Amino acid sequence: MRAPVLAITLLAAGCGGAMANLRQDNQRLAGELASTRAELRGERRKAKDLANQILVLTDRLEASAVHGVSIAAPPPLPVEVLDPDALTEGGSLITDDDGGFDDGAEPIDLTAELEPRRAPPPPPPRAAPRAAGLRDLPTSTELTERPPAAPPTRPTAAPRAAATDDAITLYQRGMAALKARDHATAITTFRALIAAYPRHDYADNAQYWLGEAFYDQKDYARAVPEFRATVSSYPLGNKVPDALLKVGLSYAALGEPAKARAALEQVVRQFPTSPSAAIAATRLEQLP
Repeated sequence: MRAPVLAITLLAAGCGGAMANLRQDNQRLAGELASTRAELRGERRKAKDLANQILVLTDRLEASAVHGVSIAAPPPLPVEVLDPDALTEGGSLITDDDGGFDDGAEPIDLTAELEPRRAPPPPPPRAAPRAAGLRDLPTSTELTERPPAAPPTRPTAAPRAAATDDAITLYQRGMAALKARDHATAITTFRALIAAYPRHDYADNAQYWLGEAFYDQKDYARAVPEFRATVSSYPLGNKVPDALLKVGLSYAALGEPAKARAALEQVVRQFPTSPSAAIAATRLEQLP
C-alpha cells in the first residue's frame, strides 16, 4: 500500500518541479521579448532623430545657397535720403501696416522674448461667505450622492507621433515643390503646415520658406510680410537671422534703401556671429 502512495508522491513532486521550470522559462522569454521590443523602439527613435537632423542640415545648406545667390547679383538701387529715425535707440525694427518702416509703429523687440516669462500673479482671495445656518449645509447623504469628478484624461502618444509625422511629410513636400520651382504648390503646402501645426518644430522653417517662395518669383512685396511673420511669430526660431536678412534684401530690390538698411543693420547688431550677419554687412556697403 505504501508503494503506490510513494509513487504518486514522487510523480506529483516531479510534475511540480517541471511546472516551476516551465514558469521560469516563460518569465525569462517574456523578459527577453520585452527587452527586444524596447531596443527596437529605441532604434526607431534614433533613426527618426537622425532623419530630422539630416533634414535640418539640408535646410541650412539650402538657405546658405539661397543667400549666396542673393548677393551675387544685387539689383540696382536708387539714391534716397536715409531717415536716421528709422530705428529706435535699442535697435528694434520699426514697421508700418504695409510692411514698411514707420516711426509711429511698434518695434519688433526680440530681446523681450529672450527673457524668462514671469508667472501670472495669483488670483485675489475670495471674500468669506456669509455665515449660514445648519439647514443650509449639505448633509452627508447629499455629499455621497454627488458623482466624483472625472479624472483628466491624458492624450496618448500615438496621435502626437502621427501629427509629427504629418507635419514632417508636409514640410518635405513643400521643400520638394520649392526646389522644383512649383511655387504655387510650395505656398499652399507650407501654409497648410503652419495652419495645422503652428507650434511644430518645423513651423518657423515653413514660414520662412513661404517667404522664399515669393522671393524666388521676385514678388518682393509679398515676400516681406512672410519674412516678418517668421520674426514676429517665431522670435526664438533658428530662421530669424535669415528672415531679417531677406527683409532687407527685399526692400533693396524694391528700391527702398532706407528700409533695407534698417533691417540689415538689425541682423548685424542682434546676430553678429551668424552667416546672415556677414551677408548683411556686405550688402550694407553696397547701399547708397
